[in-house]
Amino acid sequence: MKVAARVGLLRTMDKEGLSLGLLAKTKLGFQVMEFIDYHLGLDFFSMEVG
Repeated sequence: MKVAARVGLLRTMDKEGLSLGLLAKTKLGFQVMEFIDYHLGLDFFSMEVG
């Protein structure tokens, strides 16, 4: 459930014009991912966005 929520969020962000690849490679993007992971209880490096 949490994974689905996260993937949905990332896809929404991508639709809003944010490149997931760029987001993941930037310091800000990394902090955003850490923030999302902290609140959803997920490990950013443990899954791939398909």
